[in-house]
Amino acid sequence: MHALFLDTNVFLQCKDLSELEWSDIAGGEELLLLVTEAVLSEIDNLKRAGSSRRARRARRANSSFRNLISPPGGEMILRESSPRVAMSIVHTDAGRGELPNVLDLSRPDHEIIAQAIMYRDSHPETVVALLTDDTNAMCMASMCGLDYRVIPDGWQLEPEPDPRDKEVAVLKERVRLLERTLPEIQLKVCNRDHNPIDVIEITVEDYRELGPPEMAELMAEARERYPIVVDFGNEASEKGAVVRKLPHEAGFTRAIFGQVFEPPSESDIKEYQEKAYPEWLSRVQEFFRRLPSVLEHPSRTTGLSISLSNLGTAPAEHLVVEFSLTGAFQFMPPSMAAKGQKEKEPHRIPSPPSVPRGCWLTDRDRILSPFAGLWGARPTPAALSALSGFPLVPPLPPRRDRHAFYWKSPRLEIPCDTWSFECDEFRHRVMPETFDAVIIVPDDKNVTHGALKCSVSARNLPEPVLLTLPIRLKHVENETMAEARRCLLP
Repeated sequence: MHALFLDTNVFLQCKDLSELEWSDIAGGEELLLLVTEAVLSEIDNLKRAGSSRRARRARRANSSFRNLISPPGGEMILRESSPRVAMSIVHTDAGRGELPNVLDLSRPDHEIIAQAIMYRDSHPETVVALLTDDTNAMCMASMCGLDYRVIPDGWQLEPEPDPRDKEVAVLKERVRLLERTLPEIQLKVCNRDHNPIDVIEITVEDYRELGPPEMAELMAEARERYPIVVDFGNEASEKGAVVRKLPHEAGFTRAIFGQVFEPPSESDIKEYQEKAYPEWLSRVQEFFRRLPSVLEHPSRTTGLSISLSNLGTAPAEHLVVEFSLTGAFQFMPPSMAAKGQKEKEPHRIPSPPSVPRGCWLTDRDRILSPFAGLWGARPTPAALSALSGFPLVPPLPPRRDRHAFYWKSPRLEIPCDTWSFECDEFRHRVMPETFDAVIIVPDDKNVTHGALKCSVSARNLPEPVLLTLPIRLKHVENETMAEARRCLLP
């Protein structure tokens, strides 16, 4: 049989004795739990300690002890088998006798150890040990040659909340109830495919600048593909000549008036050969010079959308939203971003200048051409106003919508690193407000990272809502010459 002398904490900090797995301590051996007078005294003192958990458990333990007082030496059966567990109060004379000198019998833990030693000496057939989780008690039992058992962690109750913890819990509940009457702002960033992201990743396609030999080769190919015209034809061979008509002419006009071929003038030919064509060559050269940056441009921008939602139970009053970029990244102005959304044609060199050609003119053309601009003329608003005698009333400015977002600062038409918006009353539980933005990548190839920072504040928000997304940048090299040759194709 095993006899365990119980420390006071077994009754205060452990689950109910009948619920414990005693086989973890004694295997299948019969077990006798012994309660000393020191434990009775401590429990009796603690039962008057108010309404704490220790006091409640002390009162419960004290009630069970009363069932052990009469008759003396009586037992309370906690478990009938596997293993059998009984509890009893032990009365042993704890005089000094053969007890170790290190024991101080005025201390409850030392008195329990003394009782256990004397019981062990009088019951040599029984395995006697101290059951405790007190490190000091374990050390003293070991010094006195008494075996001890450590209370398993699984037997312990959850720690009792500190009074301060209870106060914090009450305050948290109050804050939670208060927040139910406040706006709850949520920020989300999505890429061009409308997928939520937490990192902005950009890949830039780099195109190197063309060197002088490559520029010379491309310009030679341009002159060969689009050579300067030196033969402007005559009346008999001029295939490009056209019959010029006024917009109001009918087909029968040519039958009445004779037609005369008018060749291109010397001034037109000179304008073409000495100015228009050389200027075209200069534009082509400038086109190839700027081509690398033009090819890089699409990959040097990335679009995203930032959605703002109010999931709370109240509107956000006088809300201010600010988006900022770090690392030399900038926002593209909305007007430029709108133009960039239009479908772009393939890159082509500038069209060559028109070649002067002769044309067929009727006699009537020569007479009426100076007056052709008068047909289809329309009066201007200023002319109408002058005729009526009353000035035109300018349109009234639109009324400001208190639920809409407006630029907080003047809307910029140049790239910048900060945007600010404001709204008088951002309603709750409605569709999110979406801000579309295009980020411009800096030309400096040493820049490899940055960040998008979002900040939302309002009069009735306890603290600003912040969101930061890192920007990661990588470069990929491409061949410029191959793209340049494609630009020469018609």
